[in-house]
Amino acid sequence: MAFSVELLKKKEVLAPFIKVYDEKEILFHQGQIGKSLFVILKGRVHLLLESDRGEHVFSVASPGDLLGEKALLSDIPYHRVFSAEAAEPVLAIELNYTDLITLQKTEPELILDILKRSFEVSTKRLEQANYLCRILKGKNLKKRFLDCVLYVAQFTGSQSEKGIRIPSLLQALDYNLELDRSEKDNFLKELIQAGALIVQDNGVCYLLVEKMLTLSDAK
Repeated sequence: MAFSVELLKKKEVLAPFIKVYDEKEILFHQGQIGKSLFVILKGRVHLLLESDRGEHVFSVASPGDLLGEKALLSDIPYHRVFSAEAAEPVLAIELNYTDLITLQKTEPELILDILKRSFEVSTKRLEQANYLCRILKGKNLKKRFLDCVLYVAQFTGSQSEKGIRIPSLLQALDYNLELDRSEKDNFLKELIQAGALIVQDNGVCYLLVEKMLTLSDAK
């Protein structure tokens, strides 16, 4: 049977482990000691990286995604490598290693499903990282910039009437691209002038993909 969020919601044995998070509420912080696994049941969760260049959303977890898979391996505490913030009201299951061992005795198929799903999620994140590495190895600066914009839109954006809403595009570009500030500003200006990018005062950006691709084809 395929991994099913709806079935997890109906499992009475999991009811004590289900938590509700309001929009903007933090599930955990980068650097915090972690001992638990989260299974997202409802809502989207922003995954944020913090560095000396600032904080940015590098990915978005959706229903069916797992966070903190190390809890499946042992009860040894570890440091969270990113922060997780509810982008909207979120429903999630939180399980520590002891919980998982206990559930394994009564719900072995459930734990097997979670384990399989953890491999799928880890593979997806590895593919995402490899994709970004290929982009950043590009020799053409403009193409590298445009491809990075599309990458950030793909993995952190959400559809809206204005276009693809990207919560922290500028911060993500600063983090990922080793370009001079003047080069980045010129590329951004070109996107804005072409009507492919709208930048709001709060830093949220909206990308119009069709116009973006037209500009990309003309590079």
